[in-house]
Amino acid sequence: AETRPEPQALPEGGVWAITGGLGGLGLIFARALAARGAKVGLIGRSAPDPDLATELEAEGIAFAQGDVTKRASLKTALDTLRSRLGPLTGVIHAAGVLRDGLAGRTSATAVQEVLAPKVAGAKHLDELTRDDPLERFVLFGSATGSLGNAGQGAYGYANGWLAGFAAERNGPGRSLALGWPLWNRGMGGGMAA
Repeated sequence: AETRPEPQALPEGGVWAITGGLGGLGLIFARALAARGAKVGLIGRSAPDPDLATELEAEGIAFAQGDVTKRASLKTALDTLRSRLGPLTGVIHAAGVLRDGLAGRTSATAVQEVLAPKVAGAKHLDELTRDDPLERFVLFGSATGSLGNAGQGAYGYANGWLAGFAAERNGPGRSLALGWPLWNRGMGGGMAA
């Protein structure tokens, strides 16, 4: 029989970087980690609006602007967070883009826009955090990687790729890919909410 590790609670303390940090899940986990004594830095393509920036600052959560699909941009963001918080002990890769469409009607550009944040972002994060004393390397995926979802073929592929990457990753830190279930539409605002 296969032995599976017991689920673990969020760790206390540490220094975390969260990509896709201004999305719903990124903010939830940033605040939960900060409440448990962690130093947290968010990475996002766009700067937070002034009200959110004020809230994050009050909660002790740092922000660095960077694009996970561009290695140099991500490197600059990670270096900024390290200079403020110290070496990273954990990474949460929550960046993602949705471009729903049926296979025959989806452009190659739309597919690339979906794959890049998850696939290129995970590869860049793995490369750029190898010298950090990582304890956890967490990839936020989706159940669409194994269950599929109408109109989300590229998104499903990207999330399936994350699961395989986590299973094969031999770098520092413990890799884990979370395949989030389908969301209640009542949450509003799509994936970001």
